[in-house]
Amino acid sequence: MARKSFHDIMRAAGAATAKMRRDYVPAAEPAVEIAVRLDPGRLGALDAWIAGRPAPKPDRSEAVRLLLDKALGRS
Repeated sequence: MARKSFHDIMRAAGAATAKMRRDYVPAAEPAVEIAVRLDPGRLGALDAWIAGRPAPKPDRSEAVRLLLDKALGRS
């Protein structure tokens, strides 16, 4: 069996780590995907809200989920 080099092992570990999110919690039920169209004003407001968040900054999808939970009183 051929031994993998340190470089190969670290590259594989980096790829696996990149796929994982630290704040990811699997849902009890499968999530339903929806598409939302935002006009430039709303998209800019969303990006500004994200910029004001502490690190790690949420991506746009997570930001929409956080804002929706907050609006529904689930946060």
